[in-house]
Amino acid sequence: MSIEAFYKRRLRESLSQHFDANETLFLEREVTQLRAKIFEVQFPELKARRFAPKATDIAASADTYAFKVLKPVGKADLISYKSTDIPRVDIEAAEVLGKVYPIGASFGWDINELRESVRLNVPLSQLKARVARESIERSIDFVLAFGAPPDATGAYPTTGMNGLINNPYVTSQGITPGLFWDIAGTPKAADLILKDLSTAISEIRQESSDTFNANTLILPPAHYDYIQQTPFSTFTGKSILSVLLENNPGLMVDRWHFLTTAGAGGGPRALVYQNDPTILEAVVPQEFEVMPPEVKGFEFLNNCHARCGGVKVYQPSAMRYVDFATS
Repeated sequence: MSIEAFYKRRLRESLSQHFDANETLFLEREVTQLRAKIFEVQFPELKARRFAPKATDIAASADTYAFKVLKPVGKADLISYKSTDIPRVDIEAAEVLGKVYPIGASFGWDINELRESVRLNVPLSQLKARVARESIERSIDFVLAFGAPPDATGAYPTTGMNGLINNPYVTSQGITPGLFWDIAGTPKAADLILKDLSTAISEIRQESSDTFNANTLILPPAHYDYIQQTPFSTFTGKSILSVLLENNPGLMVDRWHFLTTAGAGGGPRALVYQNDPTILEAVVPQEFEVMPPEVKGFEFLNNCHARCGGVKVYQPSAMRYVDFATS
């Protein structure tokens, strides 16, 4: 039996215990339509999914998964054919275990609300269902970014999942002492700002011997706005961002509010990397799902869930964090 057929059977059984035939028919139709409409609602964009391709190799029911983080070691060199000491190259592979956690929310109506919808012949409100789905999607966004949703204090608990912007395997480039973007005070010279960003981009190519090529730069909103609105010079009329894009064809530059306090000491952080499924993947093995209604007291409760496991980074050398000093 398909989950859709199972849902309809359970729905009919639940409603028929509490309503007459006409009420049951109306409510079954409305609740079924409501469930379908949940998946049609458009939500404000949550960006984490766009910044990491979705993994397709993890079962929806898996609680753990494993993958290898690869790092090339050694290099070729000049040799003599009589030498027995030939430089050795290899790949260091560290196996990383990740966890998958369910994310849940629920919504429902009491028996009087349901009967009132029958009496007035009006469809059930989508607001409760929409809030449940949006809440789960926002939690997924946090998990893909930080490895966990924030707790009551705003801290991110340790869960065994890694996020895109605080992954322990990614090197933090940092910033040269004494050089910083003082957006609110004395601004840094445009050419030095361009150099900071260009260095992060070029280091990925140089240190990987052109194996990897950064195609994505994500900035905190204030830093993105600054390079978008600030002229590179009084002669060109072009912004710092325009010059950066001209010098790096194919580079995608975006903004993400999560980066405002993601750096060391709660400072701003930028992320530079190659956005490709061979480099990193987002783990969402179970998308949002609504379960059949459950009778609880005088309420019909709909439990919803999804499953998320953070972000897998296979090639940390294809990524860089750039933490901005603030003073």
